[in-house]
Amino acid sequence: MTEQSKCPPLGGGGHRQPGQKGRRGTNRLLSVEQAAEYTGFTVRYLRRLIVERRIAYHKDRLRVWLATQDLDAYVRSLRVEPGDELLRRAPRMDAGRRR
Repeated sequence: MTEQSKCPPLGGGGHRQPGQKGRRGTNRLLSVEQAAEYTGFTVRYLRRLIVERRIAYHKDRLRVWLATQDLDAYVRSLRVEPGDELLRRAPRMDAGRRR
């Protein structure tokens, strides 16, 4: 049995396999190791996010699963708009300098 076939299906609809498209799209549950590969984060970083409850997760006894929708939402929340913050802070940075 492969690691992916152990993943429980997300949602209550039918007998679909994890990773198959459901009625709502491509949301599926990944193990922490699979989520690390999916996002490019380290396993340690993802486990820290889970412990600090900074990312939503599903728990089945001792196993932890992360939904791809939750991972995508977390990555989107890390987005920083270019230039806006720097332009806002620039006058204050110059005002504090001694000449």
